[in-house]
Amino acid sequence: MGNQVIGGAGSAGGAGSAGLGGGISVGDSVLFGLPDSSSIAISGSTLSGNVAQGGAGGSGGNGGSGLGGGVYVASGMAWIDHTSITGNQAVGGAAGKHGSAGQGIGGGIYIAPSATAGEVNVIITGNFASTSNDDVFGVFKPSC
Repeated sequence: MGNQVIGGAGSAGGAGSAGLGGGISVGDSVLFGLPDSSSIAISGSTLSGNVAQGGAGGSGGNGGSGLGGGVYVASGMAWIDHTSITGNQAVGGAAGKHGSAGQGIGGGIYIAPSATAGEVNVIITGNFASTSNDDVFGVFKPSC
């Protein structure tokens, strides 16, 4: 078993929190009030068995999103080479009574539109997302 991140449960009428990056999470939209430009290089690694799960919604609230079971790239830059990303999960949180289930997107890797990610010789297969994009959400940019 790998790592697991679970968003917090919502209170009555509140939505569950997002679970971001079961294995690795890179960047955030804001860090200490400033734009976050974090970066990471992952080389010769295996990321497997990780889970990003959204928190359950409170009564009347929606479940939180689970984004990037293996890797979540919110901002900044990620470079991945000679790495295997397999068997990870992104699962939306359970709905509260009369709410909607959260989304699970990017079982292997979730690359936000504001982020940059590049790859060479990476295997991304056999991942699961409860809503969409089992293996990859977002775009790898070869110019990284």
